[in-house]
Amino acid sequence: MEQQSVASKQYFKTLSIIYYVLIAGQISLIIIAFASQYFMEKIITSYKIQGMITILMSFLSVLGFFTSKFLFKSDLKKILAESGLRQKMQSYKSALIKKYNILEFISFGAATATFLTGENIFLTFSLIIVLLFFIDKPSAIRAAKDLVLSPEDSLRIQKPDEIIT
Repeated sequence: MEQQSVASKQYFKTLSIIYYVLIAGQISLIIIAFASQYFMEKIITSYKIQGMITILMSFLSVLGFFTSKFLFKSDLKKILAESGLRQKMQSYKSALIKKYNILEFISFGAATATFLTGENIFLTFSLIIVLLFFIDKPSAIRAAKDLVLSPEDSLRIQKPDEIIT
């Protein structure tokens, strides 16, 4: 199956759509989790279990953050070894999506913990993840920096009509 050629503008537009959908999903769940505290009873009322969930979510949040960073850097090392801009850009999209999915999983877990316990502390974890998303917006400049592209390739991905994948 032959891959369709994609221009730089469309490539980054697609990445931006994925990025904004992931953020919108997280923000929606945060709002629902926050509002549910006023309309639902706590499912888990034991302070012992709430304490365990707090420790677990804290650990998973930190672990997930560092795992996403580690896997992304590991993927970048593999991508840097690839030849050709087209292959690098295809692999870069996959690496970014993997990184975003790990972070989103943590955010959803924290929102779910809020549903179960009624504790706002878990929403803080979700909000931190959303802030990390806002800091890590995909762009041609960021891709060029992450992929350590040559000046020629950097210019290519910044030209909207240039075929990059």
